[in-house]
Amino acid sequence: DKIKLKKFYELLSEFNGSNNESNCDKENKYLLKKKKEICELLGSVENILEKWEGIYATYNGLDPIKSCNYFNYWLYEKLRIIDATPCDIEAFYQLWHDLVTKTPLKGKACNQKEYLGYNKEELGIKKKIFDFIEYYNEIRSKLSEAANNKNKEYCQYVKGIFQLYKIMKQEVNFKTYREELNIFRKIFSSDSEIDFLKEKCPDECLGFVFNEKLKTLCPFEDEPVPETVKGNLRACEELSHRISHRGNDGNIGKDYKFSDLTTSTVYTELNGEITTDKYYSVCSKLIPYNKEHCGIYDLCSKLVRNLIKLSKMKKQDRTDRCKYITHWIYDEIGKILNIGTNNIYDADALRAFFSVSYDVLYRLDISDCLHKTHNVNFKEQKEQKNLHDYFKNYDKISGTNSNNCSTYFEYISDMNKLYVMYIDKCCYCFTSGYCKEDCPDYFKCDKKYNPYTLYEKLGCNKSENFIGKLKKVHSPQAADHYVKLLAEISETKPYLLNWGIKKKTLSIPEKVHEETAWDPFHTFSLGGFGFLGLFLVFFIFYKFTPLGSYFHKGDLKKKKKKRNSFETHQQELLEYDSEFMHANLHNRRIRLAYSQA
Repeated sequence: DKIKLKKFYELLSEFNGSNNESNCDKENKYLLKKKKEICELLGSVENILEKWEGIYATYNGLDPIKSCNYFNYWLYEKLRIIDATPCDIEAFYQLWHDLVTKTPLKGKACNQKEYLGYNKEELGIKKKIFDFIEYYNEIRSKLSEAANNKNKEYCQYVKGIFQLYKIMKQEVNFKTYREELNIFRKIFSSDSEIDFLKEKCPDECLGFVFNEKLKTLCPFEDEPVPETVKGNLRACEELSHRISHRGNDGNIGKDYKFSDLTTSTVYTELNGEITTDKYYSVCSKLIPYNKEHCGIYDLCSKLVRNLIKLSKMKKQDRTDRCKYITHWIYDEIGKILNIGTNNIYDADALRAFFSVSYDVLYRLDISDCLHKTHNVNFKEQKEQKNLHDYFKNYDKISGTNSNNCSTYFEYISDMNKLYVMYIDKCCYCFTSGYCKEDCPDYFKCDKKYNPYTLYEKLGCNKSENFIGKLKKVHSPQAADHYVKLLAEISETKPYLLNWGIKKKTLSIPEKVHEETAWDPFHTFSLGGFGFLGLFLVFFIFYKFTPLGSYFHKGDLKKKKKKRNSFETHQQELLEYDSEFMHANLHNRRIRLAYSQA
């Protein structure tokens, strides 16, 4: 009720037109389908314009330009309501022009907006966007209020307009809405405004409004699951995220469940339950694999949800969450495909899963969180996930009671085994103490993260049960170690570097004499000319004597025989390919084996 636009529309509606069909278009210049309605509306326009300066131009403190704008958009809605045809609309604006030309108004006036052949639907859309823009400041104010029970309604209204914007952009004649689109972009093109709406209206996809790769605002929620398919999406009783997949490496592949640690909170969120049909439109490709690999469809739905949340994050939060998602997805897909220590799995299912994931990444315009899809070594991925989690949990464990050694010793011991396996690969260190990190997604080279440091902080080195049970891992030898060593020797003991100089100096003249006496250029020159001479002699014999004809005939026979052999072999290959292509491959599964690290 506070909004001036609403009150102005109400004021305009109080005046009804007095024109009738006979005096509206006396000369019958226009073939009007809705002549009665057009004439009544024209009468309203005439009454309003007569009182324009006294009542409407500055009503309730409005700027005359804005009040005239309000009037024009009000007329758009009236023309839409009376179901006017394009010819009716064009005639209305011409009659308005004739009216103003015949009896010019005194003082301030309101002129019609330029009409470019809009139909009633286009007029309705233009008014919806205009009204929203005028209402937005009040909506924003309401959304900012802490206790507002109408937030859901406001968010649905905003979402509807944002979806309308996407539709307008895809129209062939989108220039019809040029004025409204420009004002809309001016308000919402800033990240701060979109971020505000994403915070106040979560899960409404408002952040995708300017993503031109997406035709709809919420592209992954637009298709319900058919009843015939729901039976294939049963709950997976045999699948549990608590299952530990251990290989020949003992506990290195173990899932560690410490509910109080940092990573546990994040993985709980990533694995949060999701409704079955939430993202059916994008994950339906995995339904054929869900029977044998129960849970792969749900995992796809969770991945889509998690990537949508990722797309809304900024800077460091986004980088951290990307690492979590990458490690989480390899771990979960490994459980569902039941990948063992030999890394043999259903390649078709994995290929379909990664195809969907990359489609989502593309449509969300995420280019900074890509994951490996070929030659995935799941054993290594599990190790890297555990290392990533260890470094994330380090501060939390380090800050616990020093008597917690028994709680965390097994975990620290397992991480120490991984630490020694990866430190040489991931850390390129220098004598200054600085180490370049080559595996930033899962390994930190700072000495403070050494598992032995944690072993000492928790008092394990003083406990009878754990004394001497953990071997300290040292940083790799510095890359510039020998350079530094030679530099020190040159300063402190230079004579050690010069011990052979005198002997070498005396032998130089003799070597120079030997090199001068034997010049390899002459040897190679003689050999080259000799080879050319022999080649010329053989060429003359071959070209100009009967001996050449004999060899030539022999070559032709060999080539003919070789060609016939190739054609026979080619035919065999074609027959083999034909048999292969006609074989029933529907029920055959391709299995790939990847070598262990």
